[in-house]
Amino acid sequence: MPKLLFFALVATGGALVAVQASFNNRLRQALEGDALMAALLSFIVGTLTLLLIVLARGGGLASLRNLHLGLADLPWWAFAGGLCGAFYVLAIILGVPQIGVAWCMAAVLMGQQLCALTLDHFGAFGLEPVALSTQRLLGLGCLLFGAWLLRPA
Repeated sequence: MPKLLFFALVATGGALVAVQASFNNRLRQALEGDALMAALLSFIVGTLTLLLIVLARGGGLASLRNLHLGLADLPWWAFAGGLCGAFYVLAIILGVPQIGVAWCMAAVLMGQQLCALTLDHFGAFGLEPVALSTQRLLGLGCLLFGAWLLRPA
């Protein structure tokens, strides 16, 4: 698949993050402000969706039975993605009613880029190192300025 298609796929995922923030905020409202319950229900729906896709793609239950293969050799931190996702969803559910979707997404992008540049630079978690450059720092500066411009009045 050409890199531009991957870029479009990820950009679509990014757009859905903003939509997800709105959906989860509405869910929180319906649950009388219970952000934890809204996050839990969001993850239940996501988990059931992924389960159906795994079962439908072929292999069915055998796919689930073989889930453990290779997992024992992984470092402990390889399993922490779900913790990161749970923190993110809860933070967004709490943030959207306070600062709006646009500024929440700006904060998300800022945090992602600061962390991504650090992970790239140090080659963290087995990644190939990508040196921090003036160009990358300028890009980060533009993002920070854009986030500041998007703040609520």
